[in-house]
Order: sequence, then C-alpha cells, then structure tokens
Amino acid sequence: MFSQHTTGAIRVNEYEKSLMKDFENFFNKLAPRKAGYGHDTTNVDDRINTHSHLQSMLMNSGESIPLKDGEMLLGTWQTIFFIEVDGPRPKRKVIVEVVGE
Repeated sequence: MFSQHTTGAIRVNEYEKSLMKDFENFFNKLAPRKAGYGHDTTNVDDRINTHSHLQSMLMNSGESIPLKDGEMLLGTWQTIFFIEVDGPRPKRKVIVEVVGE
C-alpha cells in the first residue's frame, strides 16, 4: 500500500479511541499548527499546512503486509490506517499492489 500524498500516511497500529487522541496530541506537540514556518507563507494553495508536512515525515507513506491464503497476516490488535494530517481533503488515492505466487 502506498499513499500518493505528501500529507497522508499509511500505518499499522491499534485502533482504540483514547489512543487515537494520544496520537493526535503527540503529533501536535511535535509539529504544532501556525508555529511560524516558512512554507506557510510560500505555499501554493493558501493552506497553512507546514505542520502537516512535518507530521507526515514522521510516518510511513506505505506499508507492506504479508498475505497467506488470501488473508492479511495482521496481529490481533492491528488495523491499517490512512492518516490524513492535512484534512479533510476532497480526494485521496492509495495504491494497493499484491505481490506473490
């Protein structure tokens, strides 16, 4: 799986409501919105989104997940996430490629 967007990431992690909020708080502390970033004054679409680019740099744009007998081999608590750090956006695309025998 691969995200075609610089401010979108794909990750495998646990889905639990308070953990989702913890993730959001963690990334907002590392790269807060409106912190005087240069890109916020030179962007092309009037989006104040440098924090989104910085946050997505800390995550993967893709994941490889093994398959067996047509099933993903995810752990008990694992879920696949598309993480949009500059949203909502109108359209996002993810490429999924299956490789194997």
